[in-house]
Amino acid sequence: DLRDANHRYDLALVAADASALDALYLPEFTYIGPGGVVRNKAEQIRSLASGAIDIIEGGSDHISITIYGDAAILTGRFTGRVRAHGEEFSFQERYSTVWINRGNGWRLALEHGTVIKDK
Repeated sequence: DLRDANHRYDLALVAADASALDALYLPEFTYIGPGGVVRNKAEQIRSLASGAIDIIEGGSDHISITIYGDAAILTGRFTGRVRAHGEEFSFQERYSTVWINRGNGWRLALEHGTVIKDK
């Protein structure tokens, strides 16, 4: 189920689990993030597992899923706490993801995240 796959993704992000991320990302995975950064699969795993930004806790809510056969678009909000550059802070991100099921479960092809600014 796609909700379960997305939950496993949240857990892999918080754990900075490179092996789990590798299993969840398709070879052609692309990440587009704040400031327009673009990373391929290897770059995104390296970025998340490096420890430069440590996601202390977090998870998704406000999830919406639309399935198109073996492809799906999932949107949601990720709320968490991170440690970066010696400081801890909370953040929220709106994201959209494209998932593909090639017969061996749902895997990520694309993620686009936008950090929600405090008012």
